[in-house]
Amino acid sequence: MRAAIVLLLITSFGWPSTTDAFTSGLFKLLKVGGDNEANNQTNTPAVIGLDLVVEAETYTPHFYRGRAEPTAGSIMRLIALPEDPGAVTRYHWKVGGQTMNESGQTLRVTAPSGQGEVVVEVSSLDQNGNVIGRTTNYISLSSPSLSFYEVNPLRGISNIMIKDKVTLIGDEVTVRGEPYFINPTSMSTMNGVWNTGQLENVPSNDWRTLTILRTDAVSSARVTLGASNLNTLTDNLSSGFILEI
Repeated sequence: MRAAIVLLLITSFGWPSTTDAFTSGLFKLLKVGGDNEANNQTNTPAVIGLDLVVEAETYTPHFYRGRAEPTAGSIMRLIALPEDPGAVTRYHWKVGGQTMNESGQTLRVTAPSGQGEVVVEVSSLDQNGNVIGRTTNYISLSSPSLSFYEVNPLRGISNIMIKDKVTLIGDEVTVRGEPYFINPTSMSTMNGVWNTGQLENVPSNDWRTLTILRTDAVSSARVTLGASNLNTLTDNLSSGFILEI
């Protein structure tokens, strides 16, 4: 039996000049097979889950409990969250079809103007440059808005929004218009214009706040506030309500 095995080896490989050479040749043959198996695993990387978190850097009142929403022209902070962070060495970002030059896990980008949504694509890559995760997100862009709240001399601004109308109790009422989802830097450069019709008013140093005085001339009037940032084309607000006397 042993003689047959030796004869088979001699016939197949030829007898080497030394025992070391035969051993080395046989090891090399087995090593090639091992490398092939390892290469198959490297070239077919496991796909990991990848999520995207969107944080809008827009203004909201301090009492607002919801999340800030992205609007056209505002800054968005995009964060890639891989299922296995240790497997990822860099990221590939595309925003609105445009490839970004950043390769980190976090990206700050300006939302495009004139669109209702923006498409964000992010891929995670391993150390060999293989894509091991990918996600595509359609991010809706909100519009800046303006809401009104009563201001109490003792308790401060109410967190209950004036929806359509408010009744004047007493000789005056102070109202504050709060913008939502505008660029935070616009707060100091916004220009607000109030219109109270026939109602007398007392302006303040803050464009958002106005005190309206009681009058017997009318029983109700529409109060409006228009605000705009002369430095941008995106932060333009207008809204109003009915004041009943």
